[in-house]
Amino acid sequence: MQNRVDAFNIVGGDTVAMLSFKKYLESQKVQTDISLALEPNLKNYDIVHLFNTVRIHETYTQFRNAKRQNKLVVLTPIYWDFSELEKKGRNVEVKYLRKIIGGEGLEFIKNVFRISKDIRQRKSLKYQLYKSYTQQQKEVIHGADIVMPNSVMEAEIIKKKFGEYKYKVVYNGVEPEIFLNGSGERFEKKYKIEFRKFGLCVGRFDQRKNQLTLIRALKGENIPIVFIGKPGLNYGWYFKQCIKEAGSMPMKFISHLSQVELADAYAAAHFHVLPSWLETPGLTNLEAALAGCNIVASNRGSVEEYFENFAWYCEPDNLDSIRNAAQDAFIKERSFYSHLKTRILEKFTWEKSAKDTLNIYKNILGEKHDRNF
Repeated sequence: MQNRVDAFNIVGGDTVAMLSFKKYLESQKVQTDISLALEPNLKNYDIVHLFNTVRIHETYTQFRNAKRQNKLVVLTPIYWDFSELEKKGRNVEVKYLRKIIGGEGLEFIKNVFRISKDIRQRKSLKYQLYKSYTQQQKEVIHGADIVMPNSVMEAEIIKKKFGEYKYKVVYNGVEPEIFLNGSGERFEKKYKIEFRKFGLCVGRFDQRKNQLTLIRALKGENIPIVFIGKPGLNYGWYFKQCIKEAGSMPMKFISHLSQVELADAYAAAHFHVLPSWLETPGLTNLEAALAGCNIVASNRGSVEEYFENFAWYCEPDNLDSIRNAAQDAFIKERSFYSHLKTRILEKFTWEKSAKDTLNIYKNILGEKHDRNF
């Protein structure tokens, strides 16, 4: 399994997915190793499973390395179209830069900036000079032996952008052992927050997660919100702006917590709110729902494919929409949509996702054997 070089320094949904697949594949007797290197020796492996097409410069380098060594490639793309975020959700400087140099130029600058900041990424620089961001994505998606989007919606968006490709949907999951067993009382005691009298917002601080708009939407409302997460890379300024905007509002900021501590937070909260510009569907939404929280989610991304009518949806750029959804989820009894927990346990666990993945591995190995035979 291969991912961006800082997957363990900046933990995201791709990190959680990779580690969860590893855990359950190993329980099925599959030897599974992780390498964040860009060009490792792969002689001991049958399959290279890549994660992430947003940070494509790293994934593309790992893909080329795997193909040079004649390995089967599985791709978990975690892809979405960020154009709306770039046009509406970014700060003025980024919007202006995009207008001047276009989306491809902006992504090129981002990639070169990341490479200049982290020596581990520098082997990917050679490709940035003659392959555009979109060209790299397209080559990986079409060159993979199988692509595993985490929703039908994601699969269709990729098809619309890049044309036909070989794929099988494998849904994101959650870990029942952890998130069904949190102690809300323990969280209340540690942080002095009244049990199930607050909303929770879990995620790194950046413009995509849209915490600042949430804070502005709830001004004047007596709805306590606990934010859990660190600033994203280069988003310290955004985090400071969120704290400043919150001012004397009933809001609390907590840094990164372990999964067990997060389970306690979910167990203590009345609802979870994530008004992102897009989510696919947001692992914290799944975790919170399994713990019994009411869910307030953005209507962007694939959230509705997972939660159907069992959540409150909002427009990420509409203060009234966010406020109304949060108010309703706060007023309604906790676990208002009682069937949601059952739905998640039946369809969206990492154990089930890993079994689906193992079947995909077996299929492409069988296809390779048939071709060679």
